[in-house]
Amino acid sequence: MFVIRIFMCFLLVPLFGMAGDGVVFDEWFEDRTLRMDFVFSGDSLLQTLSLDEVSSEPGWAGRRHHLDTLCLEGYGQIYMKDALTGRLLYAHSFSTLFQEWQHTEEARHRVRAFENSFLLPMPKRPVEVTVELRNSHRRVTGRLVTPVDPHDILIRRLDAVKAAPHRYLQRCGGTDECIDILYSRSGACSDPFATAGIQDRRIFAFLRGHGADDRFRFFHGVIVHIDIFAAHAGEH
Repeated sequence: MFVIRIFMCFLLVPLFGMAGDGVVFDEWFEDRTLRMDFVFSGDSLLQTLSLDEVSSEPGWAGRRHHLDTLCLEGYGQIYMKDALTGRLLYAHSFSTLFQEWQHTEEARHRVRAFENSFLLPMPKRPVEVTVELRNSHRRVTGRLVTPVDPHDILIRRLDAVKAAPHRYLQRCGGTDECIDILYSRSGACSDPFATAGIQDRRIFAFLRGHGADDRFRFFHGVIVHIDIFAAHAGEH
């Protein structure tokens, strides 16, 4: 039995290695982000998935390899498939606050709705995006399939939205090479960067001391609310 298990491991390793390298990012995707906003609503027994809005913005900061594989199963998954061939191009797992709320006492007596936003790489050709929710027994409890045409004029382009105030503490490469880590100070002040120098150095030293090397880019930012509708209207 021990020999058989070892043999099966050797068979599975190359299969897993090949699965994630089948989709080449530059062949299927643009260097843009597709944002899909959904509304999950329901109670402890029922749930409804609805699409709210689709938008796009410059750059893609997510992974560019192993695009069609899942690192974790999660309580939900989102899949992107080529509309013409049905080929799986991108997969991502998640867990939502809505699913946690469904197990509360309140969910037994009332219906609520939760917003959920997902960031996907921008496809070059029409695709189908499928969102699935699962329960603790891994059974699918909700599914929504949405066709997306990257040339659809109803996809809101957010190119004109300005970035929130920020400054880099370490910038070693582009988003395709490094992972961005943002930290924001609590509280409010007129100039959030005026007295941040000492704190920035302390936090940077702490992160470096815990294994954060040149694969990471650190920046101090300010969390702000951006009205994308007003920003879009300002383009005209």
